[in-house]
Amino acid sequence: MQIIDETRCFVFLFSKIDGMGLCDTYSFTDNKKRILSIVAENQSNFDVISSQLYFYSKEIRTEVVHKGKRIDELVSIRKAHEINQELFNIIIRFCTKVIDSEITSIESLKEYILNEVSKYSYKMPQEQSLAGLPVVYSQRTTYVATLEGLQISYPEKRGNYLLLPSLNQFKYDRYYKNYVSKDLGKDYESIFNDFSIEDFEYIIEILYRCERADDGYPRVIGLNLPKISDEYMRSPIIREQFVDYICNELNECLYYDMLSGGDILNGEVLPPRVGLRTGIRAIYEFVEDKEELFLQFVPGRVFSEYQIPSEAYNCIKLYKDDIYEILFGNANYIDNLCKRSLVNICESEYVRDWTQRISYLFDTFDGIDPRNYNKEKVIKLVFTILAIDKADYLRNKQKYEQLKNKYRNPILHGGKSIFEIEPDINEIKKVDTYLRKTIMDYCLKIHSLSISTWEELDNAYRVQQNFLKL
Repeated sequence: MQIIDETRCFVFLFSKIDGMGLCDTYSFTDNKKRILSIVAENQSNFDVISSQLYFYSKEIRTEVVHKGKRIDELVSIRKAHEINQELFNIIIRFCTKVIDSEITSIESLKEYILNEVSKYSYKMPQEQSLAGLPVVYSQRTTYVATLEGLQISYPEKRGNYLLLPSLNQFKYDRYYKNYVSKDLGKDYESIFNDFSIEDFEYIIEILYRCERADDGYPRVIGLNLPKISDEYMRSPIIREQFVDYICNELNECLYYDMLSGGDILNGEVLPPRVGLRTGIRAIYEFVEDKEELFLQFVPGRVFSEYQIPSEAYNCIKLYKDDIYEILFGNANYIDNLCKRSLVNICESEYVRDWTQRISYLFDTFDGIDPRNYNKEKVIKLVFTILAIDKADYLRNKQKYEQLKNKYRNPILHGGKSIFEIEPDINEIKKVDTYLRKTIMDYCLKIHSLSISTWEELDNAYRVQQNFLKL
């Protein structure tokens, strides 16, 4: 339960439950029967938990693992937290029962489980619906947060994000002078070519109201981001999760640096996490009230994960390459899928647990084409698009399938730690690098082909198949 991200926590807990049944195959239904026979108090309780797990598996895990979605896209933040707590409780109840039984060997445990399974009858659970569960953020608003540990020389606009140097370095008056000049049609500094008059107005109004104690740090302003209702703001659990969500959205403005040659050294040097000051994660909402403008402080949680580099992370000079266009351009649907994949690659860099990290990257690979659950089709699509000839296609497809069978299935369905599968950390790092590079290469290739619809992608796939003589 120390995994803060509810999506990764869900995947981790579900994989642990899936592996507890000691089934000889990766069959969730068979494993579920075996687990429930241990934790259930009676037949009625068995049926209730069975329906819950069926729903979590079919409607949530499938979407998260095989379509690359976040759990808060499917259910509310509160519901996601409750689901993870229920999964955690099932694991505790299973372990407690096994400990109380004084079983000391795997063979004895298997025999004990088989004996318990015979006491219950399994009924096919009824379908449930996700309708009405997610929190819908219908309103949009603007946020600002600090970036301690970042070095940036001049303001940059990156999509909906305004990345600003510290006010100690880049003075407030400089924004105002350029704002007036641009508004009057006079000469202004070229670094503000991408900035609109509205961008300047947000910068001036927000910086005027910021805490002066934070002026020594860069800031990021996020425009047109989701607004949480006051009802949910009163719940600490939901508010803290929401602050993490917004901060992670704001962090996306730095992923360009990670992907396009910034100060990154294989994950050893990462951009700082947004919104961290003295160990607390927080944001400010810019409230545009009819009577007054003000910044509303929104506190998050105590943040103990990787946060601030020991030396300032240096942003690179902005050159608008393909990665910039995918991350911040006026993206079409296919580009948006690629953007999600690239963001996930960067997010995975902050995951220090190697089991979760590799699992996250395999999930991202599956989410490249979320149209179906047949992931053999995704594998064929990716390596067909990337191949230079048939031999290259077959070689890379086989390599991925071998890695998937070695790592993905035992982690996802067997609940194993990656170090149970491969004790050599250097080999694990090679898998990490391979998965990240493959996903990134695919996204850049798709973007270079100017593909914007599924029809165009399917046509490009068929053309490439014919070229490769597959």
